[in-house]
Amino acid sequence: MKRALPALLVAAPAFWLACNALVGIEAPELRADTGVPLTDSGVVSTCADAARPPARPATETPGSAGDVSFLVGLRSVTLGAGKVGFDLDQRCTCLGEGASCASKLDAGETGVCDEPGGRDVAINRFLDSLVVVAKGFSEEDINAAIAKGDFGLLVRVENYNGGADDRAVKATVYVASGLGTPSGDAGTDAKADTKGDAKDGDAADDGGASDEWTWTVEPASAVDGGSPTEPLAFVDEDAYVVGGVLVSQRLNRVAVILPSSVGPLGLQSEQGILSARIVPDGRGSFRLVEGQLGLRIRMESMLETMGRLVVSTIPLCTTPFYADLKTKVCAVADLTRNPADDPAGTGDCNAISFGLGFETVPAKITGLKAVPLNGAGTCPKDSCP
Repeated sequence: MKRALPALLVAAPAFWLACNALVGIEAPELRADTGVPLTDSGVVSTCADAARPPARPATETPGSAGDVSFLVGLRSVTLGAGKVGFDLDQRCTCLGEGASCASKLDAGETGVCDEPGGRDVAINRFLDSLVVVAKGFSEEDINAAIAKGDFGLLVRVENYNGGADDRAVKATVYVASGLGTPSGDAGTDAKADTKGDAKDGDAADDGGASDEWTWTVEPASAVDGGSPTEPLAFVDEDAYVVGGVLVSQRLNRVAVILPSSVGPLGLQSEQGILSARIVPDGRGSFRLVEGQLGLRIRMESMLETMGRLVVSTIPLCTTPFYADLKTKVCAVADLTRNPADDPAGTGDCNAISFGLGFETVPAKITGLKAVPLNGAGTCPKDSCP
């Protein structure tokens, strides 16, 4: 590969300009941690209003339909910092509290600052910088990819009592790998319009909420020998509903596959927190709106994904720019991979946070289809120093 680099310098100078821009990504805003609330500087701790899911209800308020289940898929996402994500580490860093782990940034600085509410969204900031030099990572690009079937997540809710409060429901997340053909339809349109089935009292024009999108599922999200049409995936048996809001705080190891102009890129999490409001879907069932997903991504996965970025056939991990970019990305790690291993918060930050807002439509699974991750097998495993 190294022998090809001189030719690339002549044939694709834009690649090197893009890499230089990536290496020049600025670190997030930092403030000195004085150990006391920063009220004198005008920064007031927001930890009393931290972005954390509501607690499990003490009692249940069932609906009239008995236990129900439903499956929905992402229709659109929101990535804007300050609007998405959760306080994953129970610390409002730079908002009256210090960091929850030892950052690799210069000594004497508190670490990567949280968004209001203590929201941990370090990857979102990274993507904000990345969209300047690489297409496919903006909110608009990802939503366009969802519409084309290049990216998606599915959420199944089971054992739900249909009411405002349910102390124990099951939540499952699947990685969608593409739009499939609706069952019984020989065509290729994966959006089966069911608006005509709206019952009295339901809105006939609901912005597409009553459309049913059919998806295939990434086999990597199927575990324990799930069947092709009903694979098992990232399961939380201890989810709940409170005030009509679904809360799942034990979605461990959830994967996300992001589209990009150079091919699909995967991120593997260690922890996932999901919440969303449950509303009628216009078809006699339910869907999720005002959804939030917060993920704790292991740095090894982040580096692997970054190294697979390809411009003019050359993966970043094989270029001279990778080492500098790795240093900058490792510096913005803001979480520990497993907080149970470091309750004092003195260990190295070895994970990075990601937040995603989402809206959904009814969905159906039609089978399994693998997503060929961009550059798979071309970069060695790596980790932060």
